[in-house]
Amino acid sequence: FIFSPILVPATIATALLATGFTASGSIGAMAITIFMWLFKKITGKNPPKIPFLTPKIQLRKGEKRRIKKRKKKKRMSRPFRTMG
Repeated sequence: FIFSPILVPATIATALLATGFTASGSIGAMAITIFMWLFKKITGKNPPKIPFLTPKIQLRKGEKRRIKKRKKKKRMSRPFRTMG
């Protein structure tokens, strides 16, 4: 029953399909990365932004540092909880 003439080829076909999709996806991602690198290398600037892939909020220079400090300060100001 386990090695039936239908299950074995179906399993092999499924495994090959999964391997093919994984390989094609990774090769596609690698190709995009290489094209972006080439674009930057040739033109000396970043490629144009894709609207739905770029983050909406871009922090100013000092803003990241202020947020980090605020989080650290908040952590330090919390009182320690003791049992009892």
